[in-house]
Amino acid sequence: STYRQLEREGIVENFDLFQQHLIVERNANDSNRLDVLFPPDYVNQLRVFAVLNQFRLQYSEEAA
Repeated sequence: STYRQLEREGIVENFDLFQQHLIVERNANDSNRLDVLFPPDYVNQLRVFAVLNQFRLQYSEEAA
């Protein structure tokens, strides 16, 4: 998982607690929206975490 990779890189810790508190739900009003509560335990008071999230509605067969 991505969290495990971040843990190996020394950015986050406590995977089990993260997994326990992670919430992922489809939005009740918008079926195209996914609501995520992402509660990481950052190592050494890390305060800024940037994510580049790129959506793909569908990959072409050439990309497989």
